[in-house]
Amino acid sequence: MWLTVHAVWLYRITLSTTDVLAQVGLSARTMMHNYWQLLAYLDWPWITQLHMSNFTDSAAALKHFADVKRLLLVNNVVLLVTLPVVAHGLWRLQREKRFWQLLLPMQWALPVAPVIAALMAINFDQFFVMFHQLLFRNDDWLFDPRFDPIINALPESFFLACFVLFFLIFEGWLVLGYIVARRSAK
Repeated sequence: MWLTVHAVWLYRITLSTTDVLAQVGLSARTMMHNYWQLLAYLDWPWITQLHMSNFTDSAAALKHFADVKRLLLVNNVVLLVTLPVVAHGLWRLQREKRFWQLLLPMQWALPVAPVIAALMAINFDQFFVMFHQLLFRNDDWLFDPRFDPIINALPESFFLACFVLFFLIFEGWLVLGYIVARRSAK
């Protein structure tokens, strides 16, 4: 998830392929400055107040961003804690020539991302709502553009692209794991 959240290039593409800049009345450079401010708030525990130069948000929107920040910080801590453990485990499997043991788990995991992606593709709106209902216990994520103009800067197409990128990265790692495990089994 960290790679997806920090795919700034994806937001740049969104700005150049949608009418976001016209809707918010900002230049690409100014919008990117605001986006970097949002990412800094979400990333760094010591930044406790969301401040974007060209956007103000309602109390509900600020609460939602705080909830997102907590989830991302938990994700980052889990990533930092598990990455060395996984790396060590993979190193041991490689050293002991036991990558073949990953073959069955990879075979089971490979269809997961395509199935979820297919469900997402059928009805992204419903998928997006269910995603938010699963992760958030309130309706603060339902922004009103009159009070939370940042929602105009974060179109549905951007979130769709983020989910697609996440599933591609996830599936890519699974395919790589499967290939390595299969070669090891031979």
